Amino acid sequence: MIEEASVATCLFMGKEMVFDIANQPMLDILGKGDTILGKPVAEALPELEGQPFFGILDEAFTTGIPYGAEAVPADLVVNGKLGTYYFDFTYKPLRNGAGEVFAIMQMAVDVTSQVLSRQHLEASEARYRQLSHELETLVEVRTQELTTSNQDLIRSNENLQQFA
Repeated sequence: MIEEASVATCLFMGKEMVFDIANQPMLDILGKGDTILGKPVAEALPELEGQPFFGILDEAFTTGIPYGAEAVPADLVVNGKLGTYYFDFTYKPLRNGAGEVFAIMQMAVDVTSQVLSRQHLEASEARYRQLSHELETLVEVRTQELTTSNQDLIRSNENLQQFA
């Protein structure tokens, strides 16, 4: 079932979180091929050290409470290059007949392009707001200058009329 899933899916076994099964979409996301299989996640993905994922996995395994998050950044070495990717993902604890957690199933969707597009749009909107504010300020200053100039012209005209 995991291998046939269209969503990136893998199974971590035991407290050590050993990669037991990973479908092709998951292998593609991780960019390390099937060399990760049979290894604890900390050994297979050492670049995750210092990121929250190991702690979250341990918490899900220990408590049996599923975890899900959206647009979470992860620094991964994919095909030999370190990069930041964004994922919607879940950790689902699996229980044996005695109700004990024996594995965690992870499902992930790479949403990097959507997050980067949103960030680009937000940056563009911020630049637009800044330019709009600067333009409004410029218009206010110019309006005040014109008002002052008009008042000066009116006073000059009044002075000329007094001498005529």
